[in-house]
Amino acid sequence: ILVDDESTVTPDGDEGSVVDACSEIQNTDELNGNIAFIQRGGCDFQDKVTFAQNAGAVGVIVFSNDQPLSIMAGTRNSVNIPAVMISQADGQMIRDKLAEDQEVTVTLDKDLFIDIQEDGNTLGAFSGRGPNLADSDFLKPDLVAPGVNILGGHTPNVANGFRGELYQYLSGTSQSTPHVAGIAALLREAHPDWGPSAVKSALMTSARQNIVREDGSTQADPFDMGAGHIVPNNAVDPGLLYEIETEEYDAYLCKVGLRRIDEGQCQLLFDSGLDLDAKDLNLPSFAISELAGRQDVVRRVRNPGPDNQFEVQIDTPDGLEVEVTPSTLNLSTDETAEYTVTFRTSDSSRLYEWLYGGISWLSDQHRVYSPFIVQPTEIGFDEEVTGTGASGSTSIDVDFGYDDAYEASVAGLEKACTLPDLNTADDTCPFN
Repeated sequence: ILVDDESTVTPDGDEGSVVDACSEIQNTDELNGNIAFIQRGGCDFQDKVTFAQNAGAVGVIVFSNDQPLSIMAGTRNSVNIPAVMISQADGQMIRDKLAEDQEVTVTLDKDLFIDIQEDGNTLGAFSGRGPNLADSDFLKPDLVAPGVNILGGHTPNVANGFRGELYQYLSGTSQSTPHVAGIAALLREAHPDWGPSAVKSALMTSARQNIVREDGSTQADPFDMGAGHIVPNNAVDPGLLYEIETEEYDAYLCKVGLRRIDEGQCQLLFDSGLDLDAKDLNLPSFAISELAGRQDVVRRVRNPGPDNQFEVQIDTPDGLEVEVTPSTLNLSTDETAEYTVTFRTSDSSRLYEWLYGGISWLSDQHRVYSPFIVQPTEIGFDEEVTGTGASGSTSIDVDFGYDDAYEASVAGLEKACTLPDLNTADDTCPFN
């Protein structure tokens, strides 16, 4: 029975519908003992189902609007009748039948399954995306893993979901993380000498990129998927490894003021040449948030397998020039080599736009892939400069992405305003 609450205004005062069940339902006589048919939107799902239950309904079908189907959630034990959601198209079909006074029979059965063809290569709408707000010269995410509609064993005393069931379909990072953790454990079993950075490198460089966004058609980019979707069997034999020593992480943390070692140890790292920005860490990915003209980035790789030769292949976007030197690596077992990636802007019309591509090292048996994402700018500089004392000077590193004059201007510092007492009105020291 299509509900009627006789109100076209939602509880928040927005425009609603008489069939959204966001207020007390009025057609209780015909609804009593039947299934309530309710439109999505306007209020919480729990409110809709509660109003339907109060009106005598034995179940609820919510038909969606133009939004994707979602899991309806609410406070446990707030309602005692079942509720399901169907698509907008299916809902319109049922509304048409009800408008013609046709009887619609509904069967709710937890043992009834509908076969749905899933591609499996579509990102969940909830999946975290880049850029990395803490430091955008790190590419995040690193990679993606299965996390949508994952079937697994589950406690029958579940906090959210059907109680009394031993299996559930769940979605979220909580499903992706166990996949990656289990695969990492298997990689450590196969290669006990690998450290965390080697495991991460193997997972990223062996990933696949045939992933689309949640719309089902748009190709995912590195801000969506990082290096791509994990391929466990390929990660066992990745071809090359990007490894990072603890001292390199510490050097970066010292530089950004998040040190976990004392200042003296930080200075020793700096004196040894480990003065590292985020882009300098030996990660199997590249991110440059301010590319003013040109930047060189160095990476170090190790060949954990038999003697091999690797040739570079570059996927370069419009607006960017990318060069890798050397373009060929001939490495024996456990031999290490460095290569330099040079990024240059080539199109001023694409300034302040994130451009992405990839670098692959190819052998007869391997494709060692690293994504990059770069934002060309006219100028690059440190956003913060600190100093101490009443006088003195400091320097600011500036990178220019153009050939022309520039002018520097200074703003502040302003003389502090001192309140004469605690009872002075706020406008004594106006904020400008």
